[in-house]
Amino acid sequence: MANKRSIQRGKERISIIVQRKNSKLKIKNQKASRGSRGRITKAAPYQSKDAPIARVAPNRKWFSYTRMISQDSLATSCAAVAETQKDPYVCLLKRSKLPIGLIKGELQ
Repeated sequence: MANKRSIQRGKERISIIVQRKNSKLKIKNQKASRGSRGRITKAAPYQSKDAPIARVAPNRKWFSYTRMISQDSLATSCAAVAETQKDPYVCLLKRSKLPIGLIKGELQ
Protein backbone atom coordinates (compact mmCIF):
# COMPACT_ATOMS: atom_id res chain seq x y z
CA MET A 1 0.00 0.00 0.00
CA ALA A 2 1.38 3.37 -0.97
CA ASN A 3 2.09 6.02 1.60
CA LYS A 4 -0.62 8.68 1.51
CA ARG A 5 1.84 11.39 2.51
CA SER A 6 3.97 11.02 -0.61
CA ILE A 7 3.48 11.58 -4.31
CA GLN A 8 5.03 9.57 -7.13
CA ARG A 9 6.96 11.88 -9.42
CA GLY A 10 8.81 9.95 -12.08
CA LYS A 11 10.82 7.21 -10.40
CA GLU A 12 11.13 8.92 -7.01
CA ARG A 13 8.62 9.43 -4.26
CA ILE A 14 8.43 12.93 -2.81
CA SER A 15 6.72 13.55 0.50
CA ILE A 16 4.21 16.36 0.83
CA ILE A 17 6.29 17.98 3.58
CA VAL A 18 9.30 18.16 1.28
CA GLN A 19 7.13 19.61 -1.48
CA ARG A 20 5.86 22.33 0.85
CA LYS A 21 9.39 23.10 1.96
CA ASN A 22 10.60 23.34 -1.64
CA SER A 23 7.76 25.66 -2.63
CA LYS A 24 8.49 27.92 0.35
CA LEU A 25 12.16 28.00 -0.59
CA LYS A 26 11.27 28.91 -4.19
CA ILE A 27 9.21 31.84 -2.97
CA LYS A 28 11.87 32.91 -0.49
CA ASN A 29 14.78 32.73 -2.93
CA GLN A 30 13.14 34.66 -5.75
CA LYS A 31 14.30 38.24 -6.00
CA ALA A 32 13.07 41.33 -7.75
CA SER A 33 14.86 42.35 -10.94
CA ARG A 34 16.50 45.76 -10.65
CA GLY A 35 17.68 48.25 -13.23
CA SER A 36 21.11 49.87 -13.50
CA ARG A 37 20.20 52.52 -10.92
CA GLY A 38 18.94 49.98 -8.43
CA ARG A 39 15.26 50.62 -8.92
CA ILE A 40 12.93 47.65 -9.09
CA THR A 41 11.85 47.04 -12.67
CA LYS A 42 9.95 43.84 -12.00
CA ALA A 43 8.84 42.82 -8.54
CA ALA A 44 9.24 39.34 -7.18
CA PRO A 45 6.09 37.20 -7.49
CA TYR A 46 5.12 37.72 -3.85
CA GLN A 47 6.12 41.40 -3.67
CA SER A 48 3.86 43.00 -6.25
CA LYS A 49 1.97 46.05 -5.03
CA ASP A 50 -1.02 45.30 -7.25
CA ALA A 51 -3.76 44.12 -4.96
CA PRO A 52 -7.50 43.90 -5.38
CA ILE A 53 -9.55 46.54 -3.63
CA ALA A 54 -10.49 44.93 -0.36
CA ARG A 55 -13.35 45.96 1.87
CA VAL A 56 -14.02 44.64 5.31
CA ALA A 57 -17.68 44.01 5.96
CA PRO A 58 -19.10 46.17 8.78
CA ASN A 59 -19.88 44.41 12.01
CA ARG A 60 -21.98 45.41 15.03
CA LYS A 61 -19.25 44.20 17.36
CA TRP A 62 -17.13 47.22 16.43
CA PHE A 63 -19.58 49.52 18.18
CA SER A 64 -20.40 47.41 21.21
CA TYR A 65 -18.19 49.32 23.66
CA THR A 66 -19.50 52.80 22.93
CA ARG A 67 -21.61 54.42 25.60
CA MET A 68 -24.99 55.51 24.37
CA ILE A 69 -27.69 57.35 26.28
CA SER A 70 -31.17 58.46 25.30
CA GLN A 71 -32.17 62.12 25.37
CA ASP A 72 -34.70 61.62 28.19
CA SER A 73 -32.23 59.97 30.55
CA LEU A 74 -29.60 62.58 29.65
CA ALA A 75 -32.02 65.36 30.58
CA THR A 76 -32.90 63.73 33.92
CA SER A 77 -29.25 63.16 34.80
CA CYS A 78 -28.43 66.77 33.86
CA ALA A 79 -31.18 67.97 36.19
CA ALA A 80 -29.90 65.75 39.01
CA VAL A 81 -26.31 66.97 38.58
CA ALA A 82 -27.50 70.59 38.49
CA GLU A 83 -29.36 70.10 41.80
CA THR A 84 -26.34 68.53 43.47
CA GLN A 85 -24.03 71.29 42.25
CA LYS A 86 -26.26 73.96 43.78
CA ASP A 87 -26.26 72.35 47.24
CA PRO A 88 -22.86 72.78 48.97
CA TYR A 89 -23.53 69.96 51.47
CA VAL A 90 -24.19 67.26 48.87
CA CYS A 91 -21.51 65.62 46.74
CA LEU A 92 -21.45 62.84 44.21
CA LEU A 93 -19.58 59.84 45.58
CA LYS A 94 -20.17 57.25 42.91
CA ARG A 95 -18.84 58.12 39.49
CA SER A 96 -21.43 57.37 36.87
CA LYS A 97 -20.82 55.78 33.51
CA LEU A 98 -22.31 58.82 31.79
CA PRO A 99 -20.17 61.04 29.59
CA ILE A 100 -19.63 64.02 31.91
CA GLY A 101 -18.74 66.26 28.97
CA LEU A 102 -22.28 65.93 27.68
CA ILE A 103 -23.77 66.80 31.04
CA LYS A 104 -21.55 69.85 31.53
CA GLY A 105 -22.22 70.91 27.95
CA GLU A 106 -25.96 70.77 28.65
CA LEU A 107 -25.56 72.89 31.78
CA GLN A 108 -23.57 75.64 30.09
